[in-house]
Amino acid sequence: MANLTRNAIKETFLELLNQKRLNEITVKDIVEKCGMNRNTFYYHFKDIPTLLEVIIEEDAQVIIKEQSQPRSLEDCLEKAISFALEHKNAVRNIYSSVNRSIFEQSLWRVSEHVVSLYIDTIENSEKLSDGDRFIVVQYLKAVLFGLVSLWLESSMDEKILFELHEIAALKKGDLVDLIRKSSLR
Repeated sequence: MANLTRNAIKETFLELLNQKRLNEITVKDIVEKCGMNRNTFYYHFKDIPTLLEVIIEEDAQVIIKEQSQPRSLEDCLEKAISFALEHKNAVRNIYSSVNRSIFEQSLWRVSEHVVSLYIDTIENSEKLSDGDRFIVVQYLKAVLFGLVSLWLESSMDEKILFELHEIAALKKGDLVDLIRKSSLR
């Protein structure tokens, strides 16, 4: 029963977040829409920022779990963008709020996870030293994070998926070459 109540609070909050800016949503709005009292909300969540953090963290874990074998950096980015498109207004409202850092921290974590998995699929990646692997992961994580952030700043225009394919075509082979050069040092 506690999980049903907790999930109802999260779903109601997301519904409201799709309709309103984050700073316009109150605990009163959530509990009235859920048909419960404030004590029930506070039993499950300390406050709205905590609720937001729980939702973002759980969603990040879902993305990480589903992304077990990325075929390309492009594939990694598409997963993040597809997820954000499913919750477009909510993501936009979170991204433009004072709680943006919660979203960005999760995006960093998801980016690092999928990039690490992706590097393991590249030929000769096992030859990377730990130091070089760390640098490559940091570089690709920053690229992935930067592209998603740029997309969010551009009103989440879906044409970025086309642009992403173009960038991938231009950069094809760069990572393999980077790994090869690393093994020659």
